[in-house]
Order: sequence, then C-alpha cells, then structure tokens
Amino acid sequence: DVEDLVTDFTVSLWVQANHSGQSRHSSVIAVNDVAGDDDSFQFQTSGGNPGNWELYHNNSYSFGTVDPTTWQHLVATFDNDTITLYMDGVEILNQSVPNGTVNSIEIYKFGVNRAGNTHFSGVIDEVQIWETALDAEEVSDVHDEIVWICPGFNTTNNSIAFVEQRFEIDSDFSEHVWVIDGYSMRDGWMEGDWWLEVEAFDQSGNSISLNRSEERGFSDDWQLRQLRFRPHANTSEFAVRQVVELSEGTYNGSVFFDTLNLYPIRPHFEWLDGSIAETAVSTGGRTFVMNSSYGQSLISDLLDDGVSGVKGYVYEPYLSAVSNPDQLLSCYANGYTMSECYAASNTFLSWMGTVIGDPKMAAYSDRLHDINISEVTIPNRLSVGTNGSIEILLENLAPGVANGHLEIRERLNNVLLANTTMSIPGGNDAGSRLILPVNITPSRIGFTELLIRWIPDDSSPERVLDNNLKTIQMDINGPPMIDDFTCSTTTATRGGIVICQAEVSDDFGVASATLSWKYNGSNESFTPTTATTLNNGLLWKASIVLPIDAPLDRVDLHWIVYDFQNQTSEVWWDSAFQIIDASASWYGVHVSDVDLEPWQGFSSPTQGSKGWIRGQQHVLTACVVDVDHDNLTETPTIFVDGIEISKPIQSSSSGSKTCYQSTWTPEVGGALEPVVIALHVGGIEWSNRSLTPDDLPPQAELKIFEKEYLDGGRDEIVIELIDPDDPDAIYVLNSSILWPGAGLQYIEGSTVTAPRDLEVGDAKITSQILDGKWAGMEWSWIRPVFLTPPEISAPILCKSDMVSEQFIRGESGTVWIGIVDTRPVDNIGIKLIAGPNTERMLPSVFFEEMIPPPECTPGTGLETQYFRVLIEDSSLRDLPLSAVQLTVYVRDIDSTIGISPTLEFTLLGSEPTLDFSAMPSQFTSGNQSTLIVQINDLDGLANMECSILIKDQDDITLYSQLYMPMADGLWTLDWTPPGTNENNHTLYFACLDETSLSVTESMLIRAEAGLLTIVNEQNTTQQGEGDESFTFLIGIILGGFLIIVALTSVLYSRDKEELIEESNHIPDEAWSNQNRDHSQERLAEMAGISESESKEWTDEQLLGAGWTQEQINLYRFEQHTKANPEDDILSIFEEE
Repeated sequence: DVEDLVTDFTVSLWVQANHSGQSRHSSVIAVNDVAGDDDSFQFQTSGGNPGNWELYHNNSYSFGTVDPTTWQHLVATFDNDTITLYMDGVEILNQSVPNGTVNSIEIYKFGVNRAGNTHFSGVIDEVQIWETALDAEEVSDVHDEIVWICPGFNTTNNSIAFVEQRFEIDSDFSEHVWVIDGYSMRDGWMEGDWWLEVEAFDQSGNSISLNRSEERGFSDDWQLRQLRFRPHANTSEFAVRQVVELSEGTYNGSVFFDTLNLYPIRPHFEWLDGSIAETAVSTGGRTFVMNSSYGQSLISDLLDDGVSGVKGYVYEPYLSAVSNPDQLLSCYANGYTMSECYAASNTFLSWMGTVIGDPKMAAYSDRLHDINISEVTIPNRLSVGTNGSIEILLENLAPGVANGHLEIRERLNNVLLANTTMSIPGGNDAGSRLILPVNITPSRIGFTELLIRWIPDDSSPERVLDNNLKTIQMDINGPPMIDDFTCSTTTATRGGIVICQAEVSDDFGVASATLSWKYNGSNESFTPTTATTLNNGLLWKASIVLPIDAPLDRVDLHWIVYDFQNQTSEVWWDSAFQIIDASASWYGVHVSDVDLEPWQGFSSPTQGSKGWIRGQQHVLTACVVDVDHDNLTETPTIFVDGIEISKPIQSSSSGSKTCYQSTWTPEVGGALEPVVIALHVGGIEWSNRSLTPDDLPPQAELKIFEKEYLDGGRDEIVIELIDPDDPDAIYVLNSSILWPGAGLQYIEGSTVTAPRDLEVGDAKITSQILDGKWAGMEWSWIRPVFLTPPEISAPILCKSDMVSEQFIRGESGTVWIGIVDTRPVDNIGIKLIAGPNTERMLPSVFFEEMIPPPECTPGTGLETQYFRVLIEDSSLRDLPLSAVQLTVYVRDIDSTIGISPTLEFTLLGSEPTLDFSAMPSQFTSGNQSTLIVQINDLDGLANMECSILIKDQDDITLYSQLYMPMADGLWTLDWTPPGTNENNHTLYFACLDETSLSVTESMLIRAEAGLLTIVNEQNTTQQGEGDESFTFLIGIILGGFLIIVALTSVLYSRDKEELIEESNHIPDEAWSNQNRDHSQERLAEMAGISESESKEWTDEQLLGAGWTQEQINLYRFEQHTKANPEDDILSIFEEE
C-alpha cells in the first residue's frame, strides 16, 4: 500500500513469461484493486498464443509480442493526458487518453491483475517507478543500464559454463594418484550445480581419460569440492575445469571459484613426517596391483595414498594379529617408532602378512621449529630519543612450537634497542605467521643499521638457523633547530600588533611553530599564537595583538617549533619589546538630521542643506580613534552655546573607534538664532562649530468625525493647523468646501450642512492662511460624498411626557423620533396598519425639531436631532380598536427617504363624558323647566345608549328614559318638579358607547316651593292641590317603572363580551336577560334606585309621603289594570 497519487508517472520493469499463451489479464503489475477501473492501469497479457503485452485500464494499448525465451523491458510514461509505451528501449505507442483515466495510483500489486483472480506465470525484475514522465532518451538510458550491468540478462536454459586451466605434468609425477580440491560460492539470483573435472591428454593432444567429482548445488557460502583420481599412464597434460550448470531460474548474479589445489600423492621412505596404517582385511596384501577388486590390494592402495608405514594380512585367521587401534595410534602419536608401536599393540608382528616402512620412523619430528624473519618494515620515521615502532613479519615453517626471544640492536656500538620473549605456534597451527610490532628508541641521529635476530631457547631446538637474522637501514630523525628570531619593533602601543619571526632548520622539515608571550615579570602563563610559514617551513611568522588595557610593561617571548616526527626545539626571549600608550583622535560633534548621513566617525562631519529644528530631538555624536581608549576616564563633554548637555554615553565600539552619543532638544518657539556646539575631552576643546536653525512650515490636518466620507448632513469637519516648532503661533484661516451639485460653501463652524441639490461625488475642501510669514499657504483635500437616507431611531409614543403604549381614539398625540447626522428634513409622513386589512398613509404630518422630555427621548442621544411629530385626533378615529403599527417616513431636502423601525401600540376607545353646565340654575316645584345635558365622546356618539332617571328625595322615581343621542349629543327634557313644596330631586344619567365604555353621573335638582292649579278635564271641575299631586305622583312611579324595565331589555341586547371596568362601567349583569330580577336590581343600582322601590307601598306610607287619598286610589287602579307591564315592555325591546 502506498500514498495515493494522481500524477504524471513512469513505470519500468523487466519481465520474462514462462510461456506465451497466458490468459488475458495475466498482469505483472497493477496499481489498484478495482476490476475495470477507468482511473488506474495494469500491465497484462492479451490472451492468445502468442499473446501481446498490454497497458490496460478500460481500453488496451499494446507493447508488442510476448517472447518467453528472453527478458523483455516494458516502460509506460504518462504526461499531460498522453500515454507513451516503450519495449526494449524503443518507443512503440504515443496515445492521448481522457483526462484522469490512467494516473490514479493507490497500491502496487505484482503478478496478479487488479481483480486479483488472474495470475502471471513468469519472473519480474528491476521494477522502477517515477512521479514524472521520462523522455525517450532517459528511457533508453534505463534500458541500457541493465544491459550494461548484466549483458546476458536472460535465462540460461540449463547451460553449462566452466573455467579451465592447462597443466603439463612432469615425468616424475607419472603413475601417481592425484588429488584436486577447490571452493565455489554464488552471489545473486543463481540456481544450479557445480563440480570439478580433470581431462587427461597424451603427447599427441588426444583425450585419454576424464575424471569428475560429485556435483554440489550453489550456496551463498564458500563450499569445498574434492576429487581423487588416477589418470591414464600416458598422460602428459591435464585440462583442469571448475564447471557450473545453470538451471532454469538463474537470472542475475555471479559464481566465484577460489583456492584450486592440484597435487600428486607420492609414497616415500625418507626421514619425513608421515603416517602409519593397518588393514583390517585378511586379503589386503594379497596383491600389489592397485585398485584390485574385493580389497585385495589395500596395502598398495594405502601406499598409493601416501602412508609411510603399513601392515597387512594375507590368510585367515588374522584377527589375533590385528593391532589395538587405541594403543597403536596413541603410541605413534606420542613419538614412538613404528616397530615399537606395532609391538606394543599386538604380540604378532604379522600373520603371514606384510609390513612395509622404516621401523625407525617416529613422530618426534613435530618438536622441531623453524623461525623465518620474512620482512621488516618501518611504518613511520624514527626519531632519536623517541619511542617508535617497527613491524616484523615472522613465520614458523616447522610443526614444532617455537620458544625464544627476538632482539633488535644497532649495528654501530651494538646498542640493544629491544628484547621480546615469544612463543610461536607450530607451522600447521593458527598464529604461526604473524606481524609483530616492536617499540624501539633510537640512540643516534642519521644513517643507522638495525639487526633483528631470533634466538631460540635451549628447550626448543631449531635445525635451520640461516633465516633467523634480518637487517634494515634507515635515517634517524633529530629535533629541529631555531637559528634566529626577531620582532618588527622594540616599542608597541596598546591595541597594536607586533609581528615576530623565527628561522629554523630540520633534516626532514618543520611541521608547525608556536609563539607564546606574557608580560615581563608577571605570574601569568604564556599566551600561545600559532605561527605560519611561507618558505617551506624555514621561516615562521606570528603576530601578537596587544590588548587595549595592556599594562605599560615589557613582553617576554617563547618560541617552540615541531618537526613532522613531533620533535621540538624551543627558545626564550625576555624583554623582547616595550608596551607604550596609544594616541587618541577625536571627531565630531555630528548632529543628526542636520549633518550628512552616514557619518563614519573618522573625520569632521559635513553639514547638509538643513538646519536644526526647534522642539525636535537631535542626536549628538562624537567619536575617538584610540586603540587603548578608556571609556571610564576619557569620556567627552558637549556644550551648546556654552551650556553642557546631558553626559554622552558610549553607543558603539569597533576596533580602535569608540563613539559617544547624547541628545539635544532645542526649545520650541525659541528664537531662530545660530548656536555653537563644542567638544571637550580632558579639559581640551577638540572642536566647535556654529549651526543655524530651520523654521518648519505649519501643517494642516483634516478630520471628519467618526467617518471617512461626507453626507452633507451635520458633517463635523475640523481643520487642525499644527506648527511643530512654534505651537503657540496663531494663524487666520479661510476654509471652504466645494460640494458636488450644491456649489461652494464657506466653513464657519465645526458642523457643516450642505445646501440643496447635493449630489454623489467628491467634495474639495480648501484651507488657506491669510496672514503672517506663511500667508498664502494653502491645503486642499478631496473627500467622497455619499447621499445616505436619514437614519431614524425607533419612534416613541409620549403622553403627558411619559412613554405610553396605548392611544385613545379621537385624541391627538405626540410621537418623538431621533435622526442621526441628517440632512435638513423636508417632510415627515406616517403609515398606520391596524390588522391585515386596514392600512392608512398620512403623507404629511406636522413636525417640529425640539428637545424631548427625558422619559421620551429616542435613540442613544449621541449626535441626534429630535423631532416632535403630531398625530391629529382625526387620524385614528376610523381605525378599529386593536394593535396598531406606526412607521415614520422622513424625506430630506435631497429627496432621500428614511424609514423608521415600527412602533406598535394599542388603540383604545375613549370614555363618554357628560356636561351639565347648561342646566338651569333654579327650579320651582310645580313650574316647568328644561333639563339640558351635553353628551360627548371623542371617538363618536354612534350606537351610544343612555339611561336617564329622576328621583325625588324619597328615592321615588319621577322620570325614566332610554335615550340614544343624536350627532350633536344634546339631551333636553321639559320637566316640572312635582308638588309645590320645596323638594330635592336627583337626576341620574348613565351612557354606554359602542366600545362598552360607560359614564354614570348624577345631579341634584333643588326645587323651590311654588303654587300649582290642577284642572280636571273630564268634568272641568277644579280640584284641589292634593288631588293633582297624587295623580302626578302615580304617573311618575308607573312611568319610571316602565322605563327601568325597557332599559333593562335594551341593555340585555348589547354585546355581552365587552368588559366593564370598576365602578365607572355598567356590569355585564346589567345587560343580561338571563336573570331579570338581578338585571333590574343592577339597573336600579346604576340609576340610584334602592331595592325597596320594587316593594309594594302601603296607603299609610304614601299618605306619609304627601300623597292625597285620590292620588293613592288612582295609583291602585293603574296597578290593577296593568298587572304585568314589565313583560310587555321587555317583549317589545327584544323584538327591536
């Protein structure tokens, strides 16, 4: 799995199919695991026999034919929606493919297709993938690289390869058995076997025999293969071969052969190391013809194999003559002779057998050693008196262990340099050949010969002695010589540099030199300085940098030189030179913003075109060039017109230059006169210079409060004049603004309102100084003008200087609004919405700019104009009683309209009122008067109903009426107070409008005593005063009762859902016909009638009230004739 990529690419690989007829979609590489994916690809075979190599995504692009006999190189590149195919380094196809259909790489799969169900049979190698498209030349290089590394990059098809050597044999080696052995190892992808073979040729070049070892498979480690063979008797030449057979599956790699040995087996009877043997076959000595069958030639075969002594048996019985192997072999191994060992291991020398070998032959020869001093080397040049090393190659050529010592001497005077005791293993053992490093210290200089000798111990004899001595000649190095030494001066200043040199000589060259120094007589250690040479090591120079705080003392020197063998020579030089104080040079004073920049501090400053500025801080700089400057005792002082400024402080230090800085700020508004700046150090004036000032012109700055543009509505424009070096100066300015569309306007205050006809564009603001030195200096600015609609705060409904959420229909009201930074207001309109179907637009209403009451102030109050908007009493009279939404529209003088947030309030109906002011002031009992009541209601008298009752002082109803006012609201009644006596009567007046709001009031009618004459019309007989009063009283009582009943019925028919609040409203029960007794009671209560009126009056009670008997009789008659008038009246009103 790899990181997902969608990119250009190159895929290169080598492939060899096992056969050419593989199934379609047999893939060597795939980059996805989704079968038929349009965005990825795979290298596959096309099917058929022979098939083709293809690149396949959802279409196929062919490389060429599948060839199973060779390796084939396939390359595909993708670049800019183009696929290019190469086979064996040659371009095959260049094809444009749809964008994004090939180059999605998510995984690498080898040997199987994307679906994972069709496998490739063959081998794949050298897969390489790039995230870019290689060109044709680069693809060719990739192909040629493999061909160059492995020219035969293909399978071997069970081929055989060998390495052969020819060898002519000497006649002394004829008729002998030979042994050959050698080693082999593979590296890489190699499969197969290897063996050794020897082919024999006669003098005519004819092959007469072939001997071959057993085969052995390849291994990654070294392997040994041996062969024992007897060539033909006429053999004169061998062809020795190391042979490999590469099997299928070999692709890339190497086979190595090494250490091939061929030697004959030569039996001998000399005094040499050898071995003894004994046959265990009774017929082993029957014949001496080698290689006879059934083991009858074992004696001769053993001799042929190289034994030095052998014993064999011919006839049965032989077992008793066979030696005990444990005794025989251990005896011989311990150095006893052959005859002694045979005798020790068996009482029989033989049983009709054969014994061959020198009976005196023994195994003691391995006690001898032979040390050979093969070579002596000197890794590095030796120096006299210095421990060095030489290396000696020693070999023990004999089998015995060598014990002794190795000594090294100088031939001249025979000086012993080294004596090393050693024990060296036998020649057949590990460690018998070694390189021995020996440390020696030569005692003389120049040409020297060394003698290296091996001297054996007495207990370790050695027969060969002529190889125990070795000599070597060499030149021994001596230390270098310092021939002369000098310095560049005998006096040096602090902070200065002194150069010293030394002349040296050496036979083999000087490697380095070091000069060290210290103050004379001090206890400090020397300070080393590495010297350099420009003359092949004969002349060395070093520099000494003296500290700037060095004491005024003399300096001691010490030279030491080293040759390449690290031999040294040194010399001391006391009081080589004297240290003295260095001189100082001061420069300055440099004034910032006045003198030219940059100033290096090594010369006097140069004044530029500017002068110093009042009120501006100037940096004053003075520098000193002094290698041993002391910043504590040698600080400068700077004066300006004789006044010392603040103490300068060190600002920089570089090498011998040190600079100091201070600051000077001339007084603002001061006189414009030159000043003298002087530099003093240690009481000495080093410099003074006169500098003139510059007068800075004033600068104007335009500020528009809280915005970057103008809108012409109370723009707060401030032009601030700044004179930085004379801030107290006063200037007269003339400022104006040229409005787009509105023309020129002079700025006379901080708040500016543009004239009419203002347009969107750029306004040019100009300001000019009118007097003084800078008269005529002018500034101008351009600022954009945007016409913005008035920004209106949420309206506030105010009543009695308090915020209100209700409005009485029919009343006039006040709404307060705030407008922020507005242009002059031209008109204000109001839009009213009461419910979904009621909307009224008042295009123009009365408004005036005023300061609102604190409780009714809208908005934040910041930069706001406040307007009082009047809502007239007629504006809401026709609207239904409900929640009302009010929106204010403000139009400025540029006809730009702003809309306020919506104000919501509740529209309520107004309560009716009664006006008794027109009522007569005097009433007389028995005399007719006109009662006048003015009924008023701000939201109209339509559908209003009133109940009127007149009661006497005994609460007897004298008059009742149900009245519906006319448009003028005037109620009148011609009414005569009953009787002639002085009485107090009460007028009860109750009205209920269509919004269920009511008013109830009463008025006392005081009737003076009067005279009244009653005429009976039936009999024209004048009755007395008592009869008339009685009749009138009975009428009033009956009429009042009827009016009460009628009013109750009418009130019952009114809307039952209206809410009547507290004592000022008639309760719902008063208008209900569900309980008539209760309704009558409430109506009577509203009219001021007590419950007792509904009870039956006795004659005595009526007489006591002033009734005459005639009036009582008439009253009783009317009650009898009208038994139940209430029901009749109620039925009439219910119908209506």
